[in-house]
Amino acid sequence: MKKIIGIYGLSGAGKTTFCTFLKELGCTVVDVDEIGRKILEKGSEGLSKVVKLFGEDILFPDGSLNRKKLGGIVFADAEKLGLLNSVTKPAIEKELLKIIKKAKGITVIDGALVNSLEAVKENCDEIILLTADRDLLISRIIKREGLDEKSAADRIERQIESFSENCTGRIENNGDLEELKKKAEWMIKYVSQGRTIDL
Repeated sequence: MKKIIGIYGLSGAGKTTFCTFLKELGCTVVDVDEIGRKILEKGSEGLSKVVKLFGEDILFPDGSLNRKKLGGIVFADAEKLGLLNSVTKPAIEKELLKIIKKAKGITVIDGALVNSLEAVKENCDEIILLTADRDLLISRIIKREGLDEKSAADRIERQIESFSENCTGRIENNGDLEELKKKAEWMIKYVSQGRTIDL
């Protein structure tokens, strides 16, 4: 049974943790962020394009990308986030379509961009939105990335501006890890049975 499941949500929603549980349960998990990192590796065509847009200040002295600095720029300005996406999204989509074509079993695409990649969406059997309360999103970002509260809140606000809830199912992640793991098990069961996912 081949099933392609897109998982997306705002920063701090718990996508990575949820997808780790899905991987433990036998799913193939594709990390969109990892593809994005490869696209912007030192010396890459993608990084060269981004430097032309944002200047060499976003680079470390060795020529590699200072992701924290770039993040500070784009997550504080929706227009600049759009500029970055104009470089990264087409390249990410191209790689994802190659992966989808070869996929077998249940393949999960983990990434905040999944819902905005039209060609990828068309090839997904389900698009699942992972959600959490706003205060919880902010606290998770602060803990994970060491940002102050304003920077974390700015990141959420910038993402919300370009965010769409056009999904086939929703999973709430306001509880503990045990609850989230149980929801991962239920999601696989529901997908296999063709049931609506609303957990």
